[in-house]
Amino acid sequence: MTLELPHPTAPVVVHCPECDKPVIASAAGRVLEPDTDVWGPGDLVTLAQCTGCGRALVVTQGDGLEGRWSDPVRIYPPTGDQLSFSVPSKLRDECEEARRCFTSKAFTATAVMVRRVLEGLCLDQGATAKPLMNALKQLAADGKLDGRLLEWAQELRGLGNHGAHHTSVPVQRQDAHDALLLTEAILTYVYALPTQFEAFRRRRAGEPPLLPPPLTSIPGQQAPPTTATIPGDGPAPASQAHQTERGAAGTHRESGQIR
Repeated sequence: MTLELPHPTAPVVVHCPECDKPVIASAAGRVLEPDTDVWGPGDLVTLAQCTGCGRALVVTQGDGLEGRWSDPVRIYPPTGDQLSFSVPSKLRDECEEARRCFTSKAFTATAVMVRRVLEGLCLDQGATAKPLMNALKQLAADGKLDGRLLEWAQELRGLGNHGAHHTSVPVQRQDAHDALLLTEAILTYVYALPTQFEAFRRRRAGEPPLLPPPLTSIPGQQAPPTTATIPGDGPAPASQAHQTERGAAGTHRESGQIR
């Protein structure tokens, strides 16, 4: 499903660290990042300004439920507990929801959300075995989890099962807290560390860095001017790169010189 893009200056509601409360922030512009995972469109990134204190804010939104963008999540100023953007946006959103559950002291719901993250990880990595226990083993067999991380993931799966079924023993705060940290560590290992190591290796070897794919402009925003190379003259705006010459029949033909 294609998500409708908001107006480039439509305001957003986001937590301002200066005001220490949710605020209405005016948007200065938006960029739609390229689609880099299997979950749908890329993230929508908004540069905004708090209408209360004037603080600059950057927020991101992913593909939410029922054909709408997810709630804005502030990425600048950083909150100190954010996952790398190498992690697919849908998994980051799931982790953010797990954090909100934990902050609300819904520890059982936190455990269930952690299990959802593990299911999403397996789906994204192509591990389709059933049940989840076997899908995690498939990730290890494919070399995407080492033995220790597999042990962590299986314990987290067990905690999620405990949270998803009614028992007389609730999920404890410390267990929910540790589950969040371990889940984010697994996502960082699978998605962020390989990219970071490759950047480190290339830098050490003197190789050029990997460049990200080009950003996608949002309809309604002015695109940068196209350039055309004029021999011996360097790049020039395409609108200036053509001159017409009147031919013998009174028609015009293009030449490659600037007027």
